[in-house]
Amino acid sequence: MPILITFSPFFGFVTTEDFSLFFYNNLVPIDPGAVYMSVFASFALFYFIQISHKNIFEIPNLIHTSNFQFETFKESDENYLLFLSRIHPKKGLDILVEAMSKIDDKKIKLKVVGHENEYSNELKRKCVSLQIEDRVEFLGGVFGDEKYSLFKNARAFVLPSYTEAIGMVNLEAAICETPVLTTFNTGIKPEWSKHGGLMINPNVEELIKGLNEITNWTALEISDRGRMLKNYVITDYSWENKGYL
Repeated sequence: MPILITFSPFFGFVTTEDFSLFFYNNLVPIDPGAVYMSVFASFALFYFIQISHKNIFEIPNLIHTSNFQFETFKESDENYLLFLSRIHPKKGLDILVEAMSKIDDKKIKLKVVGHENEYSNELKRKCVSLQIEDRVEFLGGVFGDEKYSLFKNARAFVLPSYTEAIGMVNLEAAICETPVLTTFNTGIKPEWSKHGGLMINPNVEELIKGLNEITNWTALEISDRGRMLKNYVITDYSWENKGYL
């Protein structure tokens, strides 16, 4: 019987039906004696412990791209960057707020979406101290069509996390044809940067450089990068394309 190793909340990203189809219909017949693991677990073993074996297979975190429908999408001309995730210190919001105060473009805004808590109050105080409170908007939780409209209208989606299993919101934003800046600590493949996205190490200096690049993109560059990234996610991160080996 195969063994499953997961160092991350893998089961939170997929339904029982997805997992059953992927695991039992595909992986078990390939090699009943193999070890299968989530993308974060494989990263830990391959890069930190440097374990490699022909019978170890990675189970990627995937997204149902066919679930994304945009019939009620609302267009907006507002020029903004978007952060959408749990508001938590590991998400890199501290460096994002600091970077916003130091980038060249002093007009672009940052919309922060996520349930507010004591940490969001701390971040608001930091925005005041940096004198950017008029450029950083905390929207609380946003869902459904309104959430996807925020994705599609953003100049770019930014998730500068210190650590992630993968950051499924990165994939959601890409499916909305929005360029995504994220970090090498998310489990996203480095090829992300070759397909319309940007990847950095989670520090203020690299984030400022990335945001300055984003704010200088033309409308055509944003559109081209968004389409490239969407196609990459469909090819490499969708259940429709990768649910079977």
